[in-house]
Amino acid sequence: MGPWHVGCSTWIWHQQMDPVENLSQICADIKAAGFDGFELFGPLILEPKGLNALRRAIKETGLKLVALYAHGEFHKPDKRDKGIAEAVEVAKHLAEFGTDLLLLGPIPEGKRGKTTEELQIEVPAIAEIANKVAPLGVKIAIHNHTPELENDCAELVQILAATRPEQVGLNADTEWCAHAGVDPVGFLRRFAPRVQHVHLRNSIKNVWSDCLDTGELDHTAICQTLKEINFKGWLMLEDSWDGQRELKLSQVERATRGRAAIRKWFGV
Repeated sequence: MGPWHVGCSTWIWHQQMDPVENLSQICADIKAAGFDGFELFGPLILEPKGLNALRRAIKETGLKLVALYAHGEFHKPDKRDKGIAEAVEVAKHLAEFGTDLLLLGPIPEGKRGKTTEELQIEVPAIAEIANKVAPLGVKIAIHNHTPELENDCAELVQILAATRPEQVGLNADTEWCAHAGVDPVGFLRRFAPRVQHVHLRNSIKNVWSDCLDTGELDHTAICQTLKEINFKGWLMLEDSWDGQRELKLSQVERATRGRAAIRKWFGV
């Protein structure tokens, strides 16, 4: 058995309904499915209504807020400062909820990897965020999508090389790896010292499955690899909808089956 906790992202609910208006129900669904914690899109709590909804949902369900997610077009000269400021503001709220993890997603430029010039803007911007949130006791985990994995993971390599391991880790999304034709097992091994948080999802021929328990990823091998690299973070179910298949399961059914699959494959 791995030394892991298991949580659920609110993202697929976010795609289907207003996440602030329905956050108490979303968290109730996650709790009913058997999860211990959840993560949320951070900018939602930068307004009082969203922040109060989060406080209320946690009080009602007892779930742990594991992380907040922020993103930005850090590679664009006219957008980088806004992205930096928003990420720092999100990070300022983490301590209230007893967590210190900010998931950071550099917004891709379409479906391609970023150019050298774009990375010369983005990489220092992310290092700046890391330096600004470190005094708050906050650590960043970079979330990978597909474009960041192009050119032998050039974007991730540059970000991690320019930042300190104690400030910036990796939120490894194993399905985005498979989506990009990158072996998730090899990816986890390659970046093992920086892997701090793991997102789990499944797909069939690069179309996201309706549930984690259906698809082509070898989660047994992923589990074994996480043990080998001594991973000690959270496993986070992050189902998502890409519009390419009908959603046949209710949110609770999907989450419950996903939780059972994690228990089967990962022993937790």
